[in-house]
Amino acid sequence: MNFESVELYGSMVSNGRLMAPSEVHEAIYQRKGIPGLHPGWCLCGDVKASMFNAIIEHGNDVDIRLSGFIGPGDGAYATITQQLGGMQHRYLLPLYEPSVVEFLEALVRQPIQTMLGREGQTQAIVLQSKLPWRNIAPLVGMCQQNRHVGVDETLAEMTEAIRAVSRPETIPSVYKGLVLNEVSVSVIVPMQYCLTIAKGKTVAPGERQ
Repeated sequence: MNFESVELYGSMVSNGRLMAPSEVHEAIYQRKGIPGLHPGWCLCGDVKASMFNAIIEHGNDVDIRLSGFIGPGDGAYATITQQLGGMQHRYLLPLYEPSVVEFLEALVRQPIQTMLGREGQTQAIVLQSKLPWRNIAPLVGMCQQNRHVGVDETLAEMTEAIRAVSRPETIPSVYKGLVLNEVSVSVIVPMQYCLTIAKGKTVAPGERQ
């Protein structure tokens, strides 16, 4: 999806995007349908070309893992990890970003829908994974809807979270005994949170800039 990327600890790291249902609807309408894209929330990110090609060939074999952690400044984060063979793609989501909170809560009625781009190019593929709510509820419970920490502190902690998630060993292989040989990371930046904090307002899910 043409996201610019950098290499960190051997991993490809790029900015991701979380599309709200209204944005997905508009994208479907303007392009007269995107193969596999359904109404609802959609996470967008980039993977290395080798993983993209493997998904094209074996898309039904992609496994998914959810996990959460607390940063050094007590910020909460989630990772959504997709794995195919020895290749992983990881989404990093700040659990104090209002749109992320809405997205996770919506998973009670929709699958995890992701659109993956081929290493900075325009080619993309849509995947959907339906997980039991019991797997998602713990992340919803970690969400920090009333967090009020300064922008500088937030960005500093976000940088540390990116570094942690970019290390291949941080998230073990989904498959026992299979070593990871490739990692891509897509970062959802807490833009709405930072803009709201900078304006001295209270952050609330559903608020749009």
